[in-house]
Amino acid sequence: MILYIVSLLIMSRLSKLAKKFIDSPGTVTIGDIESLVDIFGYTMKKNAGSERIYHKKGAMPLNVSLVHGRKVKEMYVKRLSKILNLEDYIEEE
Repeated sequence: MILYIVSLLIMSRLSKLAKKFIDSPGTVTIGDIESLVDIFGYTMKKNAGSERIYHKKGAMPLNVSLVHGRKVKEMYVKRLSKILNLEDYIEEE
């Protein structure tokens, strides 16, 4: 029962993040990126200035560059949306 509730919470969070990434890519923060890649099982292996690189065994690394500290460049948000197929995780209202 607890596992079911946790999975519902994760899917709800994933759906909200996916909607934000697709509908408002210019508002995505590094915190949003970290939440998303964590759900998908990625971990940060390299943090070089404004660049973050996330790795997952068996998958290509994900590169993300920041603008003005916490915001993420829109092109990286759109790329992540495509790579992770975020459109598949948006729940219909």
